[in-house]
Amino acid sequence: MRQETYARRLELSGEEDMETIREAICYANAFLVCRRFKDAKALALKTLPVTRRVLGNAHEYTLRMRSNYAEALYKADDATLDDLREAATTLGEVERVARRVLGSAHPLTVEIEDDLRVARAALTARETQRRLIEHKDYRPDTISSYVTSMTPCTKAFPRPTSRKIFGEILFASSTSAMTL
Repeated sequence: MRQETYARRLELSGEEDMETIREAICYANAFLVCRRFKDAKALALKTLPVTRRVLGNAHEYTLRMRSNYAEALYKADDATLDDLREAATTLGEVERVARRVLGSAHPLTVEIEDDLRVARAALTARETQRRLIEHKDYRPDTISSYVTSMTPCTKAFPRPTSRKIFGEILFASSTSAMTL
C-alpha cells in the first residue's frame, strides 16, 4: 500500500514535490517498522539529495529522512563498525539542527535524542567488543554476555509514538488527497 502511494505520488507530482517527499518519509518509516533496513537506507539515499535541495538542511522533513537513514544503519543486524559510527555522527548533526530549529521539547528532537543514545550505546558496545578481541583479554562466554548487556535491545521496543502518529497523519492526508 505504502509503495503504491509513493509511486503514484512520484508519478503525479514528481520527486521535488513536498507531498512526494512526505510519502518517501512514510515509506521509509514503513520499511523501518518491518525491519527492512536495506530498503529504508536505499530510499533515504535516493531521496535525501532531493529533499536537501528542495527544502534545505534545516527542514523537518530533511531531519526526519536523515534520522531514518541513520536508524537504518545502526539497527541493521549486519551493521559494521563504520555504519555505527556514521549513524552516531549523522544523528549528532541532526540532533543539533533539530534542537536549534525546532527546540528541545519538539517530539522529533526528543525522538532523535533517543535514537542518538541508542546508536552511541551500540557503537560503544561494538568498539569494546573489538578492543577485547584484539587484546585477547576475554573468554568467549564473557565477551558475548558483556556486549549483549551493553547493546540496547532495539528489536523489543516499538518505534516512538511521535513517528507513528506522524506516519498515520501523513497516511490519512495522502489517501484523502489521492481520492480528489
